[in-house]
Parts: sequence; C-alpha cells; structure tokens
Amino acid sequence: MKLNEKIRLLERRTKFSKRESLNRLIAISSNLNLNFDATKIQVVGTNGKGTTSKMITDVLKKTSSVGTFMSPYVYKFNERILINGKYISDHELEIYLDWIEKIYLKFDLSFFEALTIMALKIFKDKKMKYIILEAGIGGRLDVTSIINYDFTLFTNVGHDHLNLLGPSLENVAYEKIAAMKDGGYLITTVQNKYYPIIERHLSTLKDTKNIFLSKKEVKIISYYPLTFIYKSEVYTLNYKGVHNINNALLAIELSRKLNVNEELIKDGLLNSKLVGRFETQKNLVYDGAHNIESIEALVKTVDQVFSRKKIYYIFSCLGDKNPLKMINALKRNGKVIATSFNDPRFIDFQHLLPDDVKYIKEFKNINKLLSNEKEAIFIFTGSFHFISYAKNLEALD
Repeated sequence: MKLNEKIRLLERRTKFSKRESLNRLIAISSNLNLNFDATKIQVVGTNGKGTTSKMITDVLKKTSSVGTFMSPYVYKFNERILINGKYISDHELEIYLDWIEKIYLKFDLSFFEALTIMALKIFKDKKMKYIILEAGIGGRLDVTSIINYDFTLFTNVGHDHLNLLGPSLENVAYEKIAAMKDGGYLITTVQNKYYPIIERHLSTLKDTKNIFLSKKEVKIISYYPLTFIYKSEVYTLNYKGVHNINNALLAIELSRKLNVNEELIKDGLLNSKLVGRFETQKNLVYDGAHNIESIEALVKTVDQVFSRKKIYYIFSCLGDKNPLKMINALKRNGKVIATSFNDPRFIDFQHLLPDDVKYIKEFKNINKLLSNEKEAIFIFTGSFHFISYAKNLEALD
C-alpha cells in the first residue's frame, strides 16, 4: 500500500468522537507507555494556535530538539508533525502510519485520536526535549489533553465550533481553559472579559502560575514589516497583520520562562513562517481565515499591506460556517467572488449571497478573471481546505 493510500485510510476514520471524559484515551496512552520526559506545551484557543505553535517551534529549535503537532494541514499531510521545525519525512510517516493502524483498529479510535497518539509516539521515540501540541476542538475533552502540560498557552476566544462548545462564548472559554491541570503554567492573551472564567478555574487547581498578557505593553513601530517594542526589546515578525503580535507575545514569554537567550528569541520570530497565513506569491494571497474573527483580522491586514490596490476576495467555506457574515466583512475593502470547491463538507451557499457578490460555481472559471486583472490582488480565503484546493489546481500554475 502506498503512502497516500495509508493517509486516506486514516482520514476515512470518524474525525472526532464525542466523549464524556478522557479516561479511556488516557488508559490507552498508558498501555502504550507514552509517558516520557520532555517539557510539554499545549496551545489552546480559537484563532492563532498554529501560528503561535510555529513561532515557539522556530525559537526553541535553536536551543534543542522540539516536536510539534499541528492541525490542520494546508498542502501536505506531513505538515501536521514537525521535527525541529521541518515536516516529518514520507519514510518516517509511513512507518508510523503502519504502527498506528493496528492501534486505531484495535481500540476503534477516531482520526484525531489516532493522529495525536501517533504524534506522541514519534516524539517519544525521537527523545524530543520539547513537545508542542496544538489542541483541536476545545481543550477539556480534546485528545491532546490526555497528558499533563508544563505550560498552557491560551490565545483567545471566538465563535468557531460554538455549536460544539457553546451555546455561549463563556462556555467556549471554560472548555478551553479547563484543559489546564494542577502544576501548570498559564500564559494567555485572552480577552479581558474572560478573565473571571479563567481565574475561577485556576482557583480549583493546585500549584499553578499564570501570566495575563496585554498589547497595552506593546508599541508598534512599523506595520510592514511588522515591528514592535515589548518590554524594552524590539521584535520584527515575518508574519503580516497586527493580530500576530499577540501570538508573538505568547512565544516571547514562554521562551523567557525557558531561559532562551533574547537574541535567539528575536531571530526565531524574525524567520518564523507558516503556510496558509497571508501566504503571498506575486499578486495571489492564500489565507486560511475561516471564522469571523480571523476574517476581520485579514481585512485589517489587507488595509495595512495593500492599501492602494484593487482587491478581489475569492471566497468559499465549509458547511458549518456563516458565509454571509464573513462575506460582509470582506466587502469593506474589496470585491468578493464566491465559489465552490471539491470537499464533502462544502454546502452550496449561493442562495444566501447579496446581489453585489458574484458567484462562479466552477472554480476553474476564475482563471479568466485572474488573467484579465493584471494589477489586482487576489486573496483566496474562507477555509484552509479551500486555499489548499485553490493553490493545488493546475489551472493556477
């Protein structure tokens, strides 16, 4: 069986399993002897988890070995598991897919359960000094929470997965902070209004520490490149958009707690990058913004980077999203072209569109628009799955 077939076999598993506790998964992990000596870091929150995880990775890899588990991937499955900042090789991935197949069949694991356990096995075998796991949905019952973490990084609270974690954003905040256990160190940039929920949970734990970070301590020097002063030090990011400053603050404070040299922190942040986050190639931009909060951040970034350009947003999303709300936000500084793409979770939303939003059902027909508007900027957004589909189409080569 070829590697792609083994990946598809795993991906055909149920994506997520509903559960009342993590006891069963903790027992499976224990039976597999997946406890090991490493500094363990979990990243929870609605937006920015991937960027934060990659920033931390790109700093810590300068000091020692680091394994990173991320979700979702954009262009290649290997993006989910990083060893010292690099995608796991096809050869190693195939070995561990063979290993996990026996496990997920025996214990009837979901896709994300199997993938997380596989990542932990890889990190243990490679004796990683640091491991970073990005939570999937929520935190309290997320499979990444089957181990105890030295550090919990909490980015923010938004509307994504509100149907699963809600009904209110306060419920979402609780589900995410409840990933933290006794003895952990919380570093967070979460919105102030959720502080009481977080503090209430921390009061139930023993031997914890915490830092609540605020951009009030930040002075922005330049938007492009994004440069700012924080606690008397100057940092420049490879990422575009001021929302990435919060992600950087988490990486900076964690790195300081781990006694990383300040110059290594700066260099790691300067050179950190991640696919699918305002990824620019000539006049094409690919950004996986997939909820209203990340769409709002994208619109602000476009104002900062392309203030005098004609903007076309090529938009599509999965069926569990609110396309109209996201489209209305995009319309503030660009023209929106809605389209479809090949994904089983796509649901046609043409009937929801306002009159000033054009719908091109066949994505390949957008190619004509690209060739006719040489001076415009085309931004593909709405879903990581959509931008992967868009970028990989031969019609755009």
